[in-house]
Amino acid sequence: MLLLNMYVDIEALEMVHKRATKILPALRHLTYPDHLKACKLSTFHYRQIRGDMIETYKIIWLDCSLLGAIGNALYESSGQST
Repeated sequence: MLLLNMYVDIEALEMVHKRATKILPALRHLTYPDHLKACKLSTFHYRQIRGDMIETYKIIWLDCSLLGAIGNALYESSGQST
């Protein structure tokens, strides 16, 4: 259900985005993808995926660095230093 609500919100934002790009007189005759290219914008779907990938990267690398720090601390506390 949460995904459905989020999908509806994204669709509503996308419609506002389309209307806002049509306000520009020089772009009225263009299609929506061409509006985006001319304004150097991306779709909400693309930005959502990109944001998800960035957050995944942060989680993975933060967890790996924390695990490495914990492992090093445990190794040093056991008295087995090099």
